[in-house]
Amino acid sequence: MATSEGIIHRMTGHNGKIYLYEDRVVIERNYVFSGVDNKSIPLSSIVSVQLQKAGLFKGYIQFGVLGGVESNNRVTTSYYDENTITFKKQKNDIAISIKNYIEKAISQRSKLSSVKTISAADEILKFKQLADSGVITQEEFEAKKKQLLGM
Repeated sequence: MATSEGIIHRMTGHNGKIYLYEDRVVIERNYVFSGVDNKSIPLSSIVSVQLQKAGLFKGYIQFGVLGGVESNNRVTTSYYDENTITFKKQKNDIAISIKNYIEKAISQRSKLSSVKTISAADEILKFKQLADSGVITQEEFEAKKKQLLGM
């Protein structure tokens, strides 16, 4: 079982449990022959969250990860997807809360990366102007550019 310390949300579904922490999602599965299996997915690796609310049929929440292959959005196939938990109608609200939390984290991550890119570009432009005006050498500009681009 995942540790209870630091859990923001938890949900029990048909094919496992989800534990949402500040920095990761843990999917816990219970298997008859092999016991309990926990899969931890860092929030930084999650690129999408799909949610199909339960109604007459089971709902599901699925986590898309970098380099992962997702099932084709059907409850029957998503039941076997390692990054998907299926659930009953009574769990719709908690599933929505989990989805919203993760999407907010994804949004904040993308805002931070775009600010960082703009900032690096602005810095390179400043150093280019310094090189063009002779305040620094071309070699110093190239070294700074490589540093800012992480090369």
